[in-house]
Amino acid sequence: MKTKKAFTLIELMVVLMIIGILATLGLTQYTRQIEKSRGAEAREVLGVIRSLALAHFNEYDSLTAVPVFNNAAANIGAAVGQIPSAPRGSHFFTYSVATPLANRVVITAIRCSNNAACKGGLMSFGGQTMTLQTDCPDGTDVPNIPAPWN
Repeated sequence: MKTKKAFTLIELMVVLMIIGILATLGLTQYTRQIEKSRGAEAREVLGVIRSLALAHFNEYDSLTAVPVFNNAAANIGAAVGQIPSAPRGSHFFTYSVATPLANRVVITAIRCSNNAACKGGLMSFGGQTMTLQTDCPDGTDVPNIPAPWN
């Protein structure tokens, strides 16, 4: 007499559980990598604004003398081609320059929250802040880049 070879229900359930666990781990790592790559946008833009602040300081010997280094001087605004000051579909962060202290500027990047103007992503990171403080005379930086972007 021939016997049929088949999987039992328990074997199928174990295989499905293993696939589910592997999928969960893979998805978690994938989303972390996606968010880390989105943080690269902010690090790049913070560097651009830092360069603008240093150029402004070299030209005027101050960040607070007229013209003051602010969002407009850093090309931050709502127009196309500007660094975004409010969420929009082309960026994952919004940017701003704090009122400079004599020779020091603090640049902030805030991760978008879940809204129509922000391009998706892990909303658990929405609202988190990345900052860069630059002391212009000597060009030293104090970055504050939290996980997952560091």
